[in-house]
Amino acid sequence: MGKSKKSDVAGLSLVADKPKKKAKKKSSSNPSNPSNKLLKYLRGEHGKRIGFLLGVKRDNCVHVYWSLCRKGDTFSLGEGCYQALIRPEVRIPSSVSKELERFVERCHSYFKTTELIVH
Repeated sequence: MGKSKKSDVAGLSLVADKPKKKAKKKSSSNPSNPSNKLLKYLRGEHGKRIGFLLGVKRDNCVHVYWSLCRKGDTFSLGEGCYQALIRPEVRIPSSVSKELERFVERCHSYFKTTELIVH
């Protein structure tokens, strides 16, 4: 029942825990609050993880980050978060943009906001 995955990059901690007890409700302005994040894995051939899309709500605005492995790389959520946050403005690959449209719609309905920034 321990933590299975954890990454802490620039104040964004992603933890995949098995449900334990009902936790106290945290403040919605807390960036480490799991209800302020939405994560979608991008999968390649044979269902293998090759990247992700991450939506984070901060100050009533949703920031969407993306990361994609290169050919021959192995998937790492922590390394992907780091690369997504420090990456300069680059063109979004077509494999990511296909999933990005659906993810943006999902972010709008999940976070109930219209302001959205894709990084």
